[in-house]
Formats: sequence, structure tokens, C-alpha cells
Amino acid sequence: MPTFYDPNNPLSNPNVALASSSAPVNLTLTAVQTLLSINLTTVDSVIITSSGIISITLPAVEKVRSASRSIAFATFDFQANIVPLLTQGNISFSVHQQQYFQGFYLPMYLYTMLAVNETSPLTLTGPILVDNTTVPFWNSTLYELNLGVHAPRKLAVILHGSDLDTEMQFVLSGILESCALWSCTITNNLNGFGSSSQFSVDAFDAYLQVVFAPCANPGTTGGGACPEGLIISRANEAFVTNAKMYAYMYNIPVVLVGLQTTTAYAALNDTRNLFFAIGGQDYNIGYEAGQSLLAANSKSPICIYYDGSVAEYMDRCQGMVDAYAAAGITIPGSSVIFVDSAYDLNGAKTLGETLPSTSKIDGILSTSPAVSHSLFTWRTSFNPTTSSAWAGIGSVRPETVIAIGVSPEVVVAVHEKVIAFAYDMYPYATGFHAVSHLSARIETQVRWAGRIEDVGRGVTGIKDPFTQLAPVVRNYSCPRGWFVKPEGTQVRIS
Repeated sequence: MPTFYDPNNPLSNPNVALASSSAPVNLTLTAVQTLLSINLTTVDSVIITSSGIISITLPAVEKVRSASRSIAFATFDFQANIVPLLTQGNISFSVHQQQYFQGFYLPMYLYTMLAVNETSPLTLTGPILVDNTTVPFWNSTLYELNLGVHAPRKLAVILHGSDLDTEMQFVLSGILESCALWSCTITNNLNGFGSSSQFSVDAFDAYLQVVFAPCANPGTTGGGACPEGLIISRANEAFVTNAKMYAYMYNIPVVLVGLQTTTAYAALNDTRNLFFAIGGQDYNIGYEAGQSLLAANSKSPICIYYDGSVAEYMDRCQGMVDAYAAAGITIPGSSVIFVDSAYDLNGAKTLGETLPSTSKIDGILSTSPAVSHSLFTWRTSFNPTTSSAWAGIGSVRPETVIAIGVSPEVVVAVHEKVIAFAYDMYPYATGFHAVSHLSARIETQVRWAGRIEDVGRGVTGIKDPFTQLAPVVRNYSCPRGWFVKPEGTQVRIS
């Protein structure tokens, strides 16, 4: 990479002028003006790396500008003093990194890291290009949030899952604790955590009707309150589409737990930027798991799911199947197996009927904690006396068993080397930060962005309409906040 600036001898390059907020203004202004007039006569644009020197450099550029020479000017660090310069057309654009939100989100991410060892690996607060057409829109991000000066915000929550699917239960736990910090209230807490529940678009559409009924009939006695924001899980695309209909009808922002594929996101066509997604992209996780199984020399794995109506689980299996296809190995449909994990013994019974001891399987991908619970119950009932974890079950080895989602049973399985590792989906942090992003959105009344390439849209604190928190590979037994009891048979949240 060519070097145009030598910090030990900065003026060795004739095209360098030192501009400093602490240097004499007249000397710096003259140096920049001379540089543009003599050394760099063909330059037609200038960008400065700090708005702190704009009062020195912009006047120099304006002195060189003429009817025959147009020089565009831009600066980093969008600040309040930049607003009139953009509005009046003195500068072309400013790069906005949203410094307030950089500081605002850090303690929240640090909190979940210290509390449960879950946090965001990367959050983009910029760069955003602000010009004279978007400056009124972006001006609100320069100021602090109006926390504590309003009545508690009203949020509604709809999550899929089952009594054994601890993943979604921890999401809800994060939502409730974050709500307490944000002084928000939950108007509706609807979920499928009942032991016999399977996801149903009709049932969850009925949940949406319950949530939004007060919006259609405000002030109705006993009708509840219209929510100011909604958090839903990505059960499947039909449910997300139904939620979009209501969100657009009442202009209510929605946080989606679980990242969609690029195709599904495009199909949602969120033209009003009301949707924000947080979590892990399930297809990619399944694909990565498939690659790990291949690396462990598994040629004939199975993928187990417990609810075929939920895109989250099916996408994980599809990712594994496609990883094998990319390696030239076709996984038959019979190797993607449904188990009724609404009841643990049913799931174990299904596995026992589906996977006889003569099975040729040599790897297993469990797509949720509920499935893992059934899988481990079946394993111990299938061969409870063996000293080998998977003896008699095809050619399965601990190295070729992977779980998606962490639960007490999964952590014990890692601890006892029954499975290779588990993907931690960061459920608590997902719920916690879902509320954080939604509340910040409500407080600032600024839209989330479109995709990363769409720099002209608004954003509340982050640039993309999604934050990927997961997955993180756990090949050790105790993430922060967990411990294994001395007998090694049980794990509890501390």
C-alpha cells in the first residue's frame, strides 16, 4: 500500500498540509488554500477526517472555489455544527457514525456478556452519509433519548416454542428483564409454551388479532391498550407476513427474533422499514453444522426437528442437507426426521421406532433443545448399560453429534462428552436486545435502515435492519451463569 503521509516528516509530501484545531487559524487556512491553488490545481473534491477542523479547512476551499472551478466538500463526524452547512449547501455530505448510539449500546452489550456470557459480536452504527435531503431526518440521532419522561411504553410479545424448548423461554426471560430496565409494560404475552402445542398459523394469527384489537377500537372498555411495538419469533414466513399486515395498518415497529434468509427478507418487502431482526440465521447455522459433520467424517447423518411448521427448525435441517449436497453427498428425505417432542417420552418413542439398531446413520444434528431432550432420553433408554455413549446406534460417535441450542441436558452432554459441541443461540441476549432496539426506535421515532447498501434511510442506532448475535460454539460444559452439580447429572441457571 503506497504511503502518502509520513508522521515523522509530514511535510515531505508537497501535497500535505497540516490542519489542526490547535494551530493558528490564519496559517492553517493559508496553507490549505496554497495547496489547492498551486500544488493541487485539478482537485475537485475535499474530505476531512474530523469536523473539528471544518472551521479552518472549509473557508480555504471556499476561497479557491470559483465559477470555473467547483470543489465538493465533505466531512466525517456529523455534529450539530454541520447541520446548517448541509442545509445551506456549503458541504456535500457528512459521514455519520452515530457516536451517541455507540456509547449507548455498549453498556447493554457488556451487561449481557457479564450476566450470561452472551453479547453481540458486531453492531454497525454507520457509516451513514447525510446530505441536505436527509439532514432533518438524521438530526434527531444527535440527541439523547427521552428516557424516563414518558409513561411506560407498551410492547406486545408473541413467541412460538414448547415447554421443553428452553431457547424461546430464555428469549422471553431476556425480554421481561430488559423491559424492566426500559420502563416498558407488556400488554400481551402470548406464546406456544404449552406442553402439547405445535405451531399453527391460524392460532398465531388469532394472537395478532388479540394484540391489535385495541388499535382498531381505541378506548373500548376492557379492550386493553394498543401496543407501541411488537416482538415476534420467526415461526414461519406466513406468520411474519400476517404480522406485517397489522404493523403497516397501525404503523407499529416489529422486532423479529430469528434472522431470515436473504430471499425471505426480500420477499417481506418492508418498504416502510418497520421490521428489525435479531438472533442467528438458522439456515447458515445448519449449513455450518453440516460442514462440521463432514469434517468429522460423517457421510450419512440425520437431522431431527420437532415442528415442521416452524421455519426456524426446517431451515436448520435444510442448511445441513445443502452442505452435504455441496460436498457431492445426497441426503435423502427420510434422513430429516420429525419427532413429537411436545412430550419427551413421545419423542423418545418416535426415535426408537425410526432408528433401529441396524440403522446406517453415522451423525446426528439436533435442531432445538426440545429435540435434544428427547434424543438423550431415547439414547439412555435404548442402551442404558453401555459405557459408550452411542454404542449400537449405527456408526454414531460423540464427534458426529451436534446440538443447536443450549439447555441443561445439552450442557451435561457436552460435559460428559456425549456430543461434540452445541451452538449457543444467545437466547437471553436476543430477547434483551430485542427490547433495547425496539425501545430506542420508539423513543427517537427514527426508522431502521434498509439493507447495508441503502445509506439513505434512517436508523435507530444501527445501520442494518438486523443484528446477528448467534451462534457461538460451546465445546465446554459451563457457559457463564451455568454450573454442573457435583454428581454431573444436572445443570441449573445460577
